[in-house]
Amino acid sequence: MALDPRSAGASQGVLVILSTLLPVLAIISLAPALPTMLAHFAAVSGSPFLVPAALTMPGLCIALFSAPMGAAVDRFGRRSILLPAMMLYGIAGMVPLMMDDLHVLLISRFALGIAEAAIMTSASTLLADYFDGPVRARWIALQAATLSIAATVLYLVGGLLTSLDWRAPFLLYGFAFPLALFAGYLLWEPKRDSEAVTQQVRGQSRIDARWFAWVLAVTLAGAIIFYVAPIQAGVLLAANGVHDPAKAGLLGSVGTIGVPFGAWFFRRSSHRSIAGLLATAFLCAGLGLAGMGWLRQPIDITVAMILNQFGCGVLLSSLIHWTMNGLPAAGRGRGIGIWTSAFFLGQFTSPLVIASLAETSGVRTAFFLSGGLAALLGISMFFNGLRRA
Repeated sequence: MALDPRSAGASQGVLVILSTLLPVLAIISLAPALPTMLAHFAAVSGSPFLVPAALTMPGLCIALFSAPMGAAVDRFGRRSILLPAMMLYGIAGMVPLMMDDLHVLLISRFALGIAEAAIMTSASTLLADYFDGPVRARWIALQAATLSIAATVLYLVGGLLTSLDWRAPFLLYGFAFPLALFAGYLLWEPKRDSEAVTQQVRGQSRIDARWFAWVLAVTLAGAIIFYVAPIQAGVLLAANGVHDPAKAGLLGSVGTIGVPFGAWFFRRSSHRSIAGLLATAFLCAGLGLAGMGWLRQPIDITVAMILNQFGCGVLLSSLIHWTMNGLPAAGRGRGIGIWTSAFFLGQFTSPLVIASLAETSGVRTAFFLSGGLAALLGISMFFNGLRRA
């Protein structure tokens, strides 16, 4: 049940989705600048570690701070957390335009990560507050598709800006300022309806711990699988003879078109059981990864990646839908914050898992094994406990 008697529409849905793009922008837009930044800060002690750490710092902060941000969202309100976080995002994100110090850059990226944790949690909670039922499912599917398309576009834009100057991609963070103005005008703080008030009075804001532990375990596994192909596709293609970064980037971008199709499939099938949706997601994602590891021709690997990304599109949408539908209204912010932490912990863990497998058996085998495990996980979830979800 939505928390506000007012009817949210396209303006609110689009603004919330655009807000969730900010954390994607923070990492993807800077990825093409990494080699240039390494060269620029080469004289700084520890730069081979510190520069990549600056790139990934926001994702780690989201994993660490989303849970407390979720509690703050429930206590102080969604909008009252979202708007200041957007302003902090814009300020912290654009600091490198005025400073040329690697340690200042690291501090600004840390502050940026805290802002992103607040934005992800409050915006996702607003999506659950404003919409419910089939309408919510449609917005969740649109969110997953938009995130995928935006990641591809932002990578290309980041590359173009980097060709001008390594600082140029940081201009993109200024997008948060007009977005905050529109959000301040068009988004409202949901009023607690009788369901939420009753839940608080009766102590029913408590989340079902057994159910939520299962959700978080599946989310962590799903996030690890979700990020294997986007992060490691270039390494796999290089192992199969594609050494041109431009060609590898193009093939990887083509492979990601599967995500919007997976999101569309979820939208058409959201009325089906979550067990069936997640089994389909893990099976397709797993078979796609296994195919990427088994095949040798770049075009064949790209086709397998499309299947993998189709499964990932179903996976992300299904996980969000499952989580939002099962959380009590009065504890929704806290639950979504913890879920966001689990998902970004999976993002942080994914390259470590694949690197460990690749070190012992090679990158092709790492893809094949991780894909096989994902497919088996999907099948086992359907025939075991997830059937009761």
